[in-house]
Amino acid sequence: MSTRSAVIIITTAIALSAGCASELPSDQDVGSQSSALGGPYPLHVDVSGLGSIDSNPAGIHCMPDCFELYPEGTGVLLTATAAPGWAFQGWSGPCGGTGPCWIGMFSPVNVHATFTPVMPLTVSVSSGGSVHSVGPGINCPGDCFESYPIGAVVTLQAVPQTGWSFAGWGGGVCGGLGPCSLTMSAPRNVTASFVPASSLVQVTRSGSGTGTVTSSPPGINCGADCAEVYPAGTVVVLTATPQLGSTFAGWSGGGCSGTGTCAPSTATSVTVNAAFTLNLYPLAVNVSGEGTVVSSPAGINCPGDCFESIAHGTPVTLTATPAAGWGFAGWSGSCGGSGPVCSFLMTSPRTTTATFFKL
Repeated sequence: MSTRSAVIIITTAIALSAGCASELPSDQDVGSQSSALGGPYPLHVDVSGLGSIDSNPAGIHCMPDCFELYPEGTGVLLTATAAPGWAFQGWSGPCGGTGPCWIGMFSPVNVHATFTPVMPLTVSVSSGGSVHSVGPGINCPGDCFESYPIGAVVTLQAVPQTGWSFAGWGGGVCGGLGPCSLTMSAPRNVTASFVPASSLVQVTRSGSGTGTVTSSPPGINCGADCAEVYPAGTVVVLTATPQLGSTFAGWSGGGCSGTGTCAPSTATSVTVNAAFTLNLYPLAVNVSGEGTVVSSPAGINCPGDCFESIAHGTPVTLTATPAAGWGFAGWSGSCGGSGPVCSFLMTSPRTTTATFFKL
């Protein structure tokens, strides 16, 4: 035996006899010794809540195995998996966030993982719109279920489609038509209802004439029924028809003009005016011989004023008066007979001649 070997044996024996190795080292002792000696190093995981932590390479499966020794320089990847009804809230220690935790084992490491209870939120949506949460989570229809940490505040927004309106929330959590903010202190079920939007189309008539306005699809027949409620966005075509003796002068309002059909915008309620004018017909009087012809209503006093434009339907009376030394022979044209008075309605242009003869 060499002198060096003898020294080592003697030294070891002295240490044992002194009781220096009478007990196995604790985990804490292993950690301090491995730090001093260059590994292996202890990795300890602490879990708060219900969930599990697994390592790669194998060693940690917490719970129940939350401790492992790894050689110096080993890269360890820790993955958190929440139990049903719980959510992983994040790491503390050398890692943060909620993703996997990577650790290089160059010293003893302690990692804390926190899990918290979660509450389910279920959203139901009727036809005609969608519901979105502020931030990730709900995008319904499509994604209508999400679990949130207990106590989280979730805000839902209802978005109607074109031609629809939001009718309100159901489920007993939110009300009204604004955003729905709810605290996830219990499981929540929220419904959102949408209805076809509507707009009021109203027709007015103006002018000296008369006429009717009808709609396609049916609903307006003005005359009598001059307003109708249609689903917003409905293509409504209005047609103006003047009555006999009137002329349709044109549209105004609702984005309509001219004298053709009118298709007003029904994105919102709208009022459209149809103007009708009464037709005017010419009345012309001729005098043969010596005498005068006057009209009622006033206008004709011939000779002198022998022409007038008169509105459709106006009753007109012409009276012929011979000059001194002349007699009235009779009417021709629109009037007939030998009496001095001629009466008619202005339903068309009129021309008449009064003939006087020398006595």
